[in-house]
Amino acid sequence: MKTKLEVVSSQIKALEYDTETNILIVTFNQGKQYEYSDVSADEFRKLIDSESIGRHFNLHFKGVYPFKPI
Repeated sequence: MKTKLEVVSSQIKALEYDTETNILIVTFNQGKQYEYSDVSADEFRKLIDSESIGRHFNLHFKGVYPFKPI
């Protein structure tokens, strides 16, 4: 199942998560998109429930999960 959300963040415009593949696609405000693999549903939930999505992303995703530009 895919979930796509427009978010309010100074860094991130949208998030798309696929529960079948555990892939998170992040669209940044500048328009660049990156695909992050091996992201658990629990970790995605923590991201979207966080007080600051950009800060949570920087602390818990950046440099932690494998990623590639798309």
